[in-house]
Amino acid sequence: GIGDYSIGSDTFKNKTLNKRLMTLPRLLKKEGFLTFFKGAAGRFSSKAGFADGFDDHYIVNANYDVKKPSIDNLIDGLEAFKGFDKFFFFHHDPKLHSPYLSYGDEAKQNLYHLEMINQNNSKLDSDLYELGLARLDLEIGKLIQYLEDQDEYNQTLLIVTGDHGSGINWVKGSEYSLYEERVRVPLLIKFPSWYSD
Repeated sequence: GIGDYSIGSDTFKNKTLNKRLMTLPRLLKKEGFLTFFKGAAGRFSSKAGFADGFDDHYIVNANYDVKKPSIDNLIDGLEAFKGFDKFFFFHHDPKLHSPYLSYGDEAKQNLYHLEMINQNNSKLDSDLYELGLARLDLEIGKLIQYLEDQDEYNQTLLIVTGDHGSGINWVKGSEYSLYEERVRVPLLIKFPSWYSD
């Protein structure tokens, strides 16, 4: 009942999210929160995707686009709306699954040197995965440092999750896709001081 994303899941051709569902931004807006979305990929469009219902919305339609949002954009938004109850949904893509590389297209960000593509380098996937994980760790650390410097860390609810689970050399729709893609989804939650059961 969420929606049909089987056709053109990364395009504006996908069907609109079921309007009968109460989404988090709609719920929080009723409680007086300002709601913001920043991300990449067409399925997160405000018109036909999971980013429906936000007060402000910034989307880049391609994950490799150099204009895709960064942790710095998120921090700028937090800084701009100090003193307000706010909810930021930040879709970040640190390239933790294939395709890891983008090359041969000037419109795409060339993240790695082409000499890394070598058939003798059997660890290419795991090396690039580790590089993406290290980058994500640094960026989350930068966000936490900002919140601590602003004395807002203890009052902030942080949720870090993935859009799906996967492993190194993961193949979408494989024999184990239910387990890898839908069950083994990472989820980290840092509860705020105001949280109660």
